[in-house]
Amino acid sequence: MTNATESHETPTDRRVREMVEGRKISRSLAKVRQGWELTAIYVHQSGARLRVRIRRDSYDHQSHAVVEAWAPRDLRWNEVHAAPYSALLVTVVDASRPPNRIPLVSTTEARLSPQAVKAFAADEFDLLAVADRVLVL
Repeated sequence: MTNATESHETPTDRRVREMVEGRKISRSLAKVRQGWELTAIYVHQSGARLRVRIRRDSYDHQSHAVVEAWAPRDLRWNEVHAAPYSALLVTVVDASRPPNRIPLVSTTEARLSPQAVKAFAADEFDLLAVADRVLVL
């Protein structure tokens, strides 16, 4: 019997899930200076190498998210898609803790909450889905 969410999975969702589950070269989520940064490298089914970088800084304008493809001829990463910080889940405020409205990702804490880790993973998935749509065109 299939899971209800699996039956509604799009081809892009399936390819991204397979990439995240089995085609990972490296992945790190670490505290850096004034924030947190996720960096991950995957191999797409086309053979392209993709790098996801998500940075959540204490200053919103210094936060960013980008997915890049490796260009072996040029020996560099080329941007496939960038998302503004306002579109990221890692910038969401935790509304379950009023009236303080504590940020989901605290740039001063030494550890991330489980919800923040999930937010980084969801943003990573969304960036990879955009890259997948570009690569399969």
